[in-house]
Amino acid sequence: MSIANATTGLQQLCSLYLFGQPNLPKAEDSFNINTFYDKEELDELELHSFYPENKPNNILFNLNTDWDTFPGSMRNSAVSLFDAFFSSIGTSATEKLGFKSKLSLSAGTFLSSVLANKIDIPLLSSKISIFNYAGRLLRAPLHLFDSSFSAIGESWSESGLGNIMALGLSVLGLKNSLKDPKDFEEHNELDYQTINGTLTRSSLHNLQSLTSSFAQNIYKLNPLLGAAVTLGLTAFNFQLPKEISEHHLSWKSINGVLGQNIFHFTDSLYAGLGSLISKALTKSKIASIAFLPAVLGLSFNERLKDIMSKKLVFTEFNAKTIRSAMHALDTITFNLGTAFAKTPFALPFLGAYSLLSYSSSLVQNSSLPKIPEFKIPLNEVGSLIQRLPFDFVESVISETSNKLGQKIPAPLLFVLGPAISFKLGNLFKDATTPFNTSTGLLLKHLIHFWDNLLTSSGYKTGKALTNLVLPRSDKTNSGSILSDGRWLTSEGRIVSKMALGKQLAV
Repeated sequence: MSIANATTGLQQLCSLYLFGQPNLPKAEDSFNINTFYDKEELDELELHSFYPENKPNNILFNLNTDWDTFPGSMRNSAVSLFDAFFSSIGTSATEKLGFKSKLSLSAGTFLSSVLANKIDIPLLSSKISIFNYAGRLLRAPLHLFDSSFSAIGESWSESGLGNIMALGLSVLGLKNSLKDPKDFEEHNELDYQTINGTLTRSSLHNLQSLTSSFAQNIYKLNPLLGAAVTLGLTAFNFQLPKEISEHHLSWKSINGVLGQNIFHFTDSLYAGLGSLISKALTKSKIASIAFLPAVLGLSFNERLKDIMSKKLVFTEFNAKTIRSAMHALDTITFNLGTAFAKTPFALPFLGAYSLLSYSSSLVQNSSLPKIPEFKIPLNEVGSLIQRLPFDFVESVISETSNKLGQKIPAPLLFVLGPAISFKLGNLFKDATTPFNTSTGLLLKHLIHFWDNLLTSSGYKTGKALTNLVLPRSDKTNSGSILSDGRWLTSEGRIVSKMALGKQLAV
């Protein structure tokens, strides 16, 4: 067989695996994120308004993997399978490392990535978009680092000195950010468009995981102490001078991300408080059922109109303090959804939700009931509360999907998942799934069912392969971060935020 024939055969095999067809799909125009979000919303999502141009010489650079269209979302589901695969391997391998090896890995990755931001280093300094198939596939192996640093941070949270140092670095980052007024606009050490920026962010993730675990450990030690620290620290934050409370922390500079680490700590503190409340609520069916309607009703209360319309700009210190407090509501909603998923009503509920999503988002003319499309801003108090019912549904879906995924042979979905995702995505090319509309959220959470099936498969496959090479460990980790900021639990379940995932392990 000639080399040309072998190359063609391999290309067809890869195309069959990824796209369910021997011939490569047609190239697409570059994704324009500005169609869906303004500058303020992009900061909320920690995204740029521009990305590297797609490369015309390879189809993988010309297939969109955005999170705001149905085809893009389904393709991201496929790549999440590989993300979970490498996350599982990274976590399992890190469990066998000693302290010196963990420290060397963290420091080495951070220093080499920062160096690649200053001078051109092959591969490390390369620009690559997260909005095309090639970029997402090339990023999948980097989850070895994300999961490793998640596990490293969690292990270091058991050390009092480690906790003090992490919080000290967070305060230092805030202090340096305050000194440098151009920090928000000009510093791009953590640029998602470069591999070195992605790796630098990953290496700092051990501090985020550490402080988040530290907060949860306080609740594990003493729930009353945890509640007291949570409320006391928040009261302290509101007494800070305007220079700090109105300061904007960058999401693309090292100092900004270190400063934001303060809120990974407070996010998890409030998630711990929410966990305590949700445990009490689940003991009463009436209280559980009444919680969401009661909280949702507040967002439409005329007397609270001014409060509900208040903007919580994602990068502002004071706004992040309020957002941390709202993690208590997020956690209660998430835990109620998880509990509901274990009842006999979950499957009929998901069936009805699927029909509602189909009629509202995927078809033009339908006699079925539908939810009208309306804007749900990303940064208003009222809109964040209005998202809670969607968060409840997401929790029900992820728990139900994850339980189903545990029963399906992992290799089956690992082999068939990418092609099925691509074909399903192309069925509804015009459907959109932005984070800031009712129909977008409706459809996004329906896709979440398929997301969890694939990530569960990828995680189990990676774990099975790792167990063939490395001895099993008695240590368990709460999970690791995914490329889009969501959290992957140790069971392969996708959770929207790290703080929510960490509280499950307490």
